[in-house]
Amino acid sequence: MLALWAARLFINPYLSKRGNGPFYCLTCFVLLGAIQLLTLPANVISAVSPGSAEIVQFYLPDKHEVLPGEAAGAAKSFNPLSVSPGDSREFLMNALAMASLYGVVLHNLTSANAFTRFAWVSAVNGVLVCLLAFALRISNHGNVLFWPVPPAGSADFGPFESRNTFPFFINPCIGLTLGLLLAGVKKVKSVLHDGWLIWLFAAVALMLTALAFSFSRGGMLAMIAALVFGVVFSLRSGRQLASLGQLLWLLPVVFVAMGWLGWSALEQRYERLFENRVDVDARYKVWQDSLNHFTGSPMFGTGNGSFRVVEPLTRTTIGAETVDYDNAHNEYVEALVEGGVPRLLVTLALIGSVTFAGVRNYRRCAGRTLSWLILGGLVGFWAITLHSFVDFGIHYPSIAITVVVLMAQLANARTASDEADRGRVPYPVALILAALLIGLGGCLVNNGILADRAHRHRVAANAEDGSTTESALRRVAYLETAVRSQPRSYSYRFDLSQAYYDAARMAENRDEAKRLLRESLRAAAATRDLAPTFAKPHVRLALLRDQFQEAQQPIWYLERAVRSAPSDPMIWFACGKHRYDSGDFDGAWRDWKRSLALRDTFLDPIFKDAFEQITPFEILDKVLPERPELIYKVAQQIIRDSGLPSRLLAPYFKRALELLDQREANRSAKDEMLRGILLQNLNRPAESIVAFQHALEKDPAMIDCRLKLANQLYESSRFEEAAKEAMLVLNRDPFNQEAKELVAVLERELELLK
Repeated sequence: MLALWAARLFINPYLSKRGNGPFYCLTCFVLLGAIQLLTLPANVISAVSPGSAEIVQFYLPDKHEVLPGEAAGAAKSFNPLSVSPGDSREFLMNALAMASLYGVVLHNLTSANAFTRFAWVSAVNGVLVCLLAFALRISNHGNVLFWPVPPAGSADFGPFESRNTFPFFINPCIGLTLGLLLAGVKKVKSVLHDGWLIWLFAAVALMLTALAFSFSRGGMLAMIAALVFGVVFSLRSGRQLASLGQLLWLLPVVFVAMGWLGWSALEQRYERLFENRVDVDARYKVWQDSLNHFTGSPMFGTGNGSFRVVEPLTRTTIGAETVDYDNAHNEYVEALVEGGVPRLLVTLALIGSVTFAGVRNYRRCAGRTLSWLILGGLVGFWAITLHSFVDFGIHYPSIAITVVVLMAQLANARTASDEADRGRVPYPVALILAALLIGLGGCLVNNGILADRAHRHRVAANAEDGSTTESALRRVAYLETAVRSQPRSYSYRFDLSQAYYDAARMAENRDEAKRLLRESLRAAAATRDLAPTFAKPHVRLALLRDQFQEAQQPIWYLERAVRSAPSDPMIWFACGKHRYDSGDFDGAWRDWKRSLALRDTFLDPIFKDAFEQITPFEILDKVLPERPELIYKVAQQIIRDSGLPSRLLAPYFKRALELLDQREANRSAKDEMLRGILLQNLNRPAESIVAFQHALEKDPAMIDCRLKLANQLYESSRFEEAAKEAMLVLNRDPFNQEAKELVAVLERELELLK
């Protein structure tokens, strides 16, 4: 496309004067990305981006690690502003591609006919995607994508791996199809009088129904809000919509389709909107935590594309250590974190320039067919910008390309070719521009070829199971080729480090194993240099520190790993284990306490080592976090392993009970049940019964809790109540042996009382 544009410039050196505002904004994205990749002295980085400077200073050693037989190397004195230059370079190339595409469309493919063709293509494409989505939803059994392929996400819809991505693609299609329908309705008395309008009506109804059944609440609300904005804007512009009332028939048609396909599923998904119980806590926490990076680097951010490697540094959500947030689920928060104030301003300027140009062209074309296409396009564009507050679908190539083409059509929509809208470029300048376009095209094509080659070799490497030495070495060879194609990618580098490590473990020859292990360390160090905040290479360098001739101490690497992933219990455990082996027991207790606060995955090894050094009561004070369920679990483990009577572990039960009492306002059914068990162990039967009853009020289906209540009532000589509870257990679980035995005992007791 760039080559064809260059050829046209050579023959007809004219450029459009209108619609360049969005192009300038896209160019600013490119410039900002280029600035972030500039290598600058440490003092300059400290002045313009203190947060990035602090990261570099903390995470990178003063001297590079030295393997045996190698010469020492000095650390780099110049570094880029971005903390993940590989990701920032990828962002730069993507921005460059989008700016180029916008320029091609703006200066060569914008006209009333071109906009109409684009709208028809979008309508047909939207219908086909919706039909595919429904076909997959109806025919699939389980969570699969394109029938045999499992998606990467947890809730796919259509050809997208996430239901929240589907609206980013379909909403512009809905807007443009509505534009075609509106333009046609104005020319006839009824939709039924024109076959094409009937098909467009059906297409809009199908796409709106598919949007609802994607179960993306953000996408649905964004479309509704955009439609409202479109209607209000049209009315304020003096357009008469009374004759378009027949389009209101879309609503009953869509509702009937929803009812036929499954209204109950929609009701379950959307009812939380009306009960003010929308679960946005997880995303809100990500936004809140991530914005801490903005205060450290307000001018240039942490680097475009770096969100994945910087987000874990400030994460406070417990239990999310296995989650990788590639994006912030909010384009505007992500812009502030990655690009600082400049990127956010450019993002808002881009939205504003497209909206301004679209509104201007809508008013210029008032009364013409094109005006309705512009209005529909604006509705689709507004839906994208609103949905971007809660999701990140704009990063998908197919969606980004569609939106860029839509932006160009909106910015330069015109009813006829107007020479006043085009300016002649001096021929020498045109030749220079043509040469630059050809060079830019070659650069983008080469980048795409290299990225595709690297991806294909990674796929081939992942296909190797690594169960044999030959398979492990083939995996290494594939990833070596991938790294040569993408040398700045930290993820490819670390995959290669892992492949070397796995091959070293499989190698039969000792010298070969040693060589592979050295290569693994070399790749891990390179990964750390490319993405200093990525935790995994720090862990590897710490665990294999003894392979280096010169390097930092293992604890140095582990301290950086825990700062990079403070919510990962594995890293905290590894750090504590190193301190324990080094004799720093107090430090080990602190690290292990943090690990257990996050998750009790490593409870058994922690308990085993701690029990060898300190008493059970010191474990309670020094190692166990304020998690009542974990404290009770450890108490039970001590009773089981040591044979101590439960009364000697009363401090455990009291501590757990105190923590549960602090949750009085929001105790769950399981909390109440645990509270009852603790009160039992503390010999407070009356309070225990009340706690069990509170648990069953919150969740009557808890059979274990009901059985414990029945036993406690029996021990308290409340036989009739105990019998009633035991029978309820048997009603739910007729084969429960403990309940059967209890009922038999209670029947005898009640018989004796008679």
